[in-house]
Amino acid sequence: MTVAQLRVRGALVAVAACGLLAAGCFRKPKHPEPTPAPVVLEVHNRGFFDVEIYNLMPGGTTGLRLMGVTGFSTGQVAIRYMELQPGGILAVRVHAIGVPFSWTSPSLSLSPGDHAELDIYSDANGNMNRSTLYPLPGTGGAR
Repeated sequence: MTVAQLRVRGALVAVAACGLLAAGCFRKPKHPEPTPAPVVLEVHNRGFFDVEIYNLMPGGTTGLRLMGVTGFSTGQVAIRYMELQPGGILAVRVHAIGVPFSWTSPSLSLSPGDHAELDIYSDANGNMNRSTLYPLPGTGGAR
């Protein structure tokens, strides 16, 4: 074997040894961080139009579709706390199916495990400007 080949082989052995040493130092935490409890959103659609509800991200961009709720019915969805805006902020956009109207809620600050309620009121044209989003009493709600 030439000197160059011995140096390459030595370098490869050194790199492999460093990799094994680093892998041996890695430990999983004994107590992993608990996942925060989800926020529960209860929706009461008190209007005729079926609606789609979307989670809003920072800057007002539409995020995940949370659920659809038919007219004059209720629904419930659990939202993972990490899917809220930073600081536990929930804001939703509600779109009435078949009309050009959407409603954007004000922001609501929630803690893990809190419950919020969304009451959707729409007129005959699908305008939902009387709708409200609020925390349910006894669950922490707004800070």
